[in-house]
Amino acid sequence: MVLLFGILGCVLDLFGMLILTLPFVFPMTINLGFEPVWFGVFVTILSEIALVTPPIGMNVFIMKNISPEIPMDLQGNSIIHCM
Repeated sequence: MVLLFGILGCVLDLFGMLILTLPFVFPMTINLGFEPVWFGVFVTILSEIALVTPPIGMNVFIMKNISPEIPMDLQGNSIIHCM
């Protein structure tokens, strides 16, 4: 699931990722005995990490608008080191 969100985060926004994955993944996790609240926390963390991943990472563009003096390639390199 981590790999799935990582790949989808490169090309989709948050809403698209959740609409595509949750109908399939959520029933499987419930049948495996996981708590739905902790699954929601896990999906939230995964989706935020996925939204930062290059090449399209939506949060990278938000960071660029917040701090325009820092070049986008430097922001992208620093994101890769944190992942």
